[in-house]
Amino acid sequence: MMIQKMLRSALFLLGLAAVFAANGQDKPAQPEYQIGAGDAIRVTVFQNPDLTVETRVTENGTISYPLVGPLRIGGLTIPAAEAVIAKALKAGDFIQQPQVNISLLANSGNQVSVLGAVGRPGRFPLETFNPQISEMIAIAGGISPTGADTVILTGTRAGTPLRR
Repeated sequence: MMIQKMLRSALFLLGLAAVFAANGQDKPAQPEYQIGAGDAIRVTVFQNPDLTVETRVTENGTISYPLVGPLRIGGLTIPAAEAVIAKALKAGDFIQQPQVNISLLANSGNQVSVLGAVGRPGRFPLETFNPQISEMIAIAGGISPTGADTVILTGTRAGTPLRR
């Protein structure tokens, strides 16, 4: 009787461990945020406070940075953009081992427009990389009482117009 209880406990613990291991491995990796036109960022360089800049990414995806001039960072992840700035500072012999940090101050580049019979129609920043339509409608105040249960999604995916 005692051996059976111990065997059941061991099997339960093994099953529990398998569930935790599977949960840790099955989750897909979230894509990193990509800097977009209109985003406001702060660039800092370790031990170089005079190189701290708060700027907005232009429509063509560039920023103007001291000493190196315009740099294209639009469409890059934050770590990739940090590497671009560090490489430019090193290539110009301004800093030997630059440690660059970018902070996103305002996410203005990745926005969604919600129009129609919703509580607050307008443009809203996308705070996640892959939002659900229901989240976008909720951000806009939900569907109004006169609204229909039909949603039309438009945009571009991989440079191709999309309408569903």
